[in-house]
Amino acid sequence: MTRVVLVDENDNPIGLKERSLIGDNDITRGSGVWITNSHDEILIAQRSLTKSHGPGLWGTAAAGGVEEGEEYLDNVLKEAQEELGLIIPPEELVMGPKIFIG
Repeated sequence: MTRVVLVDENDNPIGLKERSLIGDNDITRGSGVWITNSHDEILIAQRSLTKSHGPGLWGTAAAGGVEEGEEYLDNVLKEAQEELGLIIPPEELVMGPKIFIG
């Protein structure tokens, strides 16, 4: 059972919920990894066609929901390793702004 962090409109944690029970009105935390090279080219990835939300859409190179016990940075590093096989030193990351997607 994987539980994700539920938050309010200001990103304040308000609880936990099993990922499979997340509803349309729940707000959860997610992170995305944008990778650029020395030519300012951006690596993008296509979401699996079997995803329940946004199947087949193009976006970040790696992404995931922030799970119980994680912070954004933990999740970014984990997703980069799991999905891309990259071990990124935290000091090499440039954290972008928080955005609300709804």
